Amino acid sequence: MSSLFISRLKEECPWMSQFPEHTFVAQRLIRFERVTQDQPPPKTEWIFFSSPRSVEFFLPFTTFNEHTPHFAAMGAGTSKAIHDLGFATAFTGTSSDPQIVAEEFKQLLRPATHVLFPIAEESRRSIIQSAKGLNSIPWICYRTVEVPDTIPPCDTLIFSSPSNVRSFFAMNTPLATQNIISFGPSTGSEVNNLLLATGSSVRKHMVLDRVTDERIASAIAEMHSQ
Repeated sequence: MSSLFISRLKEECPWMSQFPEHTFVAQRLIRFERVTQDQPPPKTEWIFFSSPRSVEFFLPFTTFNEHTPHFAAMGAGTSKAIHDLGFATAFTGTSSDPQIVAEEFKQLLRPATHVLFPIAEESRRSIIQSAKGLNSIPWICYRTVEVPDTIPPCDTLIFSSPSNVRSFFAMNTPLATQNIISFGPSTGSEVNNLLLATGSSVRKHMVLDRVTDERIASAIAEMHSQ
């Protein structure tokens, strides 16, 4: 029987039911706080959400009145969060790579279109930087607080965000016998940087280009079939 750590809550991982032979440690190593602004967000033609969290801390607190913009989502999980609140999405990215999604998104828009990006206070703004040619307006609506904790040894570590990676490394060191699965290039880059900084190595590091339940399950099956 293999053991896996995932930096998400169990209810966020429906794919776990496909692996009854594995033991999962499901725990966030971060928490979130809403950030309020003195002024309401500007009206724009589009709003681009880069994560379910940006949806959670922006949409329920925003009134659109007669003007409802088009909503865009980084990926399927973010799109679902928008739909769960009763809104439709006009664009959903097909990759976890901000550069690829930005290019897909820009093909829909005329140059200099005003797009609001609800983001975290500590965001790297990767999607905004990749969306050159648009009139991108960052809008801070929440912050991420790292909550380090000691994680019991597991065969595979699954990281869902760079902040979870940093929080893990604050109190843990990966082992040469462990595998790592990273959600997207930003998370993968954070893992590689901290492995280098701590002089650590792992058995295998897999970076997912698409973060869907199907792709996560496929990665776990592939990792544990070797």
